[in-house]
Amino acid sequence: MTELTPSTLRKWLDEAGIKHRVIAVSACFSGSWIPSLKDDATMVLTAADADHTSYGCGYKSELTFFGRAMFDEQLRTHTRSFEQAHAAAREVIRKREVEAGKDDGYSNPQISVGSAIRAKLATFQ
Repeated sequence: MTELTPSTLRKWLDEAGIKHRVIAVSACFSGSWIPSLKDDATMVLTAADADHTSYGCGYKSELTFFGRAMFDEQLRTHTRSFEQAHAAAREVIRKREVEAGKDDGYSNPQISVGSAIRAKLATFQ
């Protein structure tokens, strides 16, 4: 099995002609994916920064803390703005990590938003 890397994903999206992209990476150390994926027409959301684990995942978990806070709670019920949802989800995740006893530091979810994708997404809000 071949490992999926950020540069491979970028190559596949480029080759497929997918110009406007919203990419969510819900994984430990996922902030390391941003440099390879970011551009003017792309939004990249990650569950953690490049130096920290994410939390709330496991074989019994339907969603990680990031997935639940970002997509299930914020985007589903509070806002249609990815940026507003991400900002609110960060605080929810911080609180849940403290309550769960995560002891290796705050996951620190990241977001990168190009101006072209921001304009496209504004039409959905």
